[in-house]
Amino acid sequence: LLESPTDFQNQRFKDIQKQCQNSGTVFEDAKFPANAQSLFSVDVPDDSIRWDRIKTISESPCLLIREKRSRELCHGSLGTCWVPAVAAALLIWPEYAEKAMPDLRSQEQELLDPVRFTGAFHFRLHFNDEPYRVVIDDRLPRSASSSSPSSSMLFAHSPDSGEYFAPLLEKAIAKLFGSYRALESLTLEQGLECATGGLCHSVSLSASPDLVANSGSGGAAMEKTRVSVFERLQTELEQRSLLLLKVAPASVDAAESPTSSNPHSETKHGLVPCHAYLVTGTRCVAADPLRFQDLVQMAQQRGDPRRRHRFVRVRNPAGQRRGAWRGPWSEGSSEMASLSDAELDRYGFAYDDDSDSWMSLADLFENFSELIVCRVHNLSVLSMRNTWHEAVFRGSWTEWLSGGCLEKGGRPLTNPQYMLDVTNPNLELDISLSQRFEATPHDLVSMGLLLVKVESNREYRAHRLDFCQVVHHTACSSAQRITLGLHLEPGRYILLPCTEIASQEAFFTLRIYSRGASCNARELVADQPPASLCFAFTAYPEVGTRVLVLSARGLPRLVLGANPYCQVFFEGGGSKARTRALANTSDPEWNEPLVFYRRTDQRVIAFEIRSERAVVDAFLAHGQIDQDEWFKGGDGVQELQLYGHRQVSGAGSPMRPNKTERVRLAAKLFVQIFSTNDLLYI
Repeated sequence: LLESPTDFQNQRFKDIQKQCQNSGTVFEDAKFPANAQSLFSVDVPDDSIRWDRIKTISESPCLLIREKRSRELCHGSLGTCWVPAVAAALLIWPEYAEKAMPDLRSQEQELLDPVRFTGAFHFRLHFNDEPYRVVIDDRLPRSASSSSPSSSMLFAHSPDSGEYFAPLLEKAIAKLFGSYRALESLTLEQGLECATGGLCHSVSLSASPDLVANSGSGGAAMEKTRVSVFERLQTELEQRSLLLLKVAPASVDAAESPTSSNPHSETKHGLVPCHAYLVTGTRCVAADPLRFQDLVQMAQQRGDPRRRHRFVRVRNPAGQRRGAWRGPWSEGSSEMASLSDAELDRYGFAYDDDSDSWMSLADLFENFSELIVCRVHNLSVLSMRNTWHEAVFRGSWTEWLSGGCLEKGGRPLTNPQYMLDVTNPNLELDISLSQRFEATPHDLVSMGLLLVKVESNREYRAHRLDFCQVVHHTACSSAQRITLGLHLEPGRYILLPCTEIASQEAFFTLRIYSRGASCNARELVADQPPASLCFAFTAYPEVGTRVLVLSARGLPRLVLGANPYCQVFFEGGGSKARTRALANTSDPEWNEPLVFYRRTDQRVIAFEIRSERAVVDAFLAHGQIDQDEWFKGGDGVQELQLYGHRQVSGAGSPMRPNKTERVRLAAKLFVQIFSTNDLLYI
């Protein structure tokens, strides 16, 4: 379900449309006028640019030609390179284009109907993590000195075609950010997030020094990395993520390197460094030794022991006109010419678009430096595809709630804290930390993310970093958005948005997406148990105690196997907490901390070990320790004697004994205990 967008600059599309139809006029946007102000002082005279409506530019304009097999998009002489790539990416999955331009077919029908046409279009775009409905008119800037419609377009356009989805999308984004000139300061990732509302992740395709060092010994580490990226490409395509590639600068020969006079020089295989390319498909082929000789030879040279050959289909937004891949396995190459049409069908080398080209996975790593993954999270509970759960927090760093980051030796636990409960194994999370977009980067603070694992029963803010397990932390950056994608095992975690420098003040938006299951994200505000009416009858907790349950040895064995967990509580009342259950072992290694807030008269900690069962858990052993005993042992490891239960002979039915006695077992429990009277020190 989509979040309701806000009308940008209070312009309501339905009201504008109705007003134009009643007056018989076409819409002219006074909020984004057709003048140099909207272009923001580009280096051309005002009289060299004219703003024409799309019906003046083309005799039969349309938004999309859906039956086209080759779609060419150019950025124009004054446009930015990422706009055609974003528009082409939206058109891979029709629902993304219709999400960016709601009622796309209805708006297209109005364009074709001279009676209903009002010259107004609307887009759904995202700015500062908020969805907006942006209304524009159809006047586009052109060069006054050119008579050709395609060559006169100054910004994004489709040559030799009457398609206007890309030019109108670019104008809507330009209006959202203030001018066409403002788009030059945006990145490809920001353009994708603006048009889709998704999150972008960057994956480096450049070989690290460690991989280069290992390449001499067979390149096993490098090949493993490539296979991992290929498998991710397959998974992301199944989830309908948008995948874009950036050309590696090193792939440009010295003689062909871009210069100020020719910034769009091609590589030796035809790629253009300033362009972004789309990934539209993958193939994993098992070589046929009777006919697929080229692939077999290539596999032997690459050292693939399984002789499985991986290919990626890449699309050039500019079509075949410029920047198309002309290397091995491209259309018309000697590798493709060696295969018959039947073999091409059998191996799955199909083309959804005439702008598609196939290349081997090795060539992809050699010619591209970065993979951009844009995930558009499916939040609909009615969808048949994998759904995500979303939690959004809008917070701020203040002078007293901004403790700096881990790298700079700050106090990161002084920052805002957000708790996550992970119950599913290997739960996938997508996290975004963003600050408001400003005109200059000097207005953005340097920020990062820190993720720590805490006690499974913690309910209040953490205060000691040495009691937390650092799971992940990002390097601080003054970027407008930081994204983090990771998989977590079951447990309780605290996520901390951090500023690089302590005591900085700024607003931020934190978005947390979890796949398939909610992580019950919530902000931690209280530092300790709050005062309530229940403490009028009982003493307020005065002591904080942290119990680290390490392991047990020699637990009783059960016929069906034991799945032991340890339950911890203080005698005299209070809450109980337990560790996770470990499967089929009598010597469990939990290494799990638990935290308690107790009264001073609660001096005995009780431990009860049970085996998890489907219906009723089975008792295994129990033990306890008094406060005086653990004080003697200090903060070191404490060894506890465990006891079991034995039925007293003749006390009752063997099936339902009514009397038992305590029995000393040859079993031990190992724990570490820390206590403090300062509840803000635990």
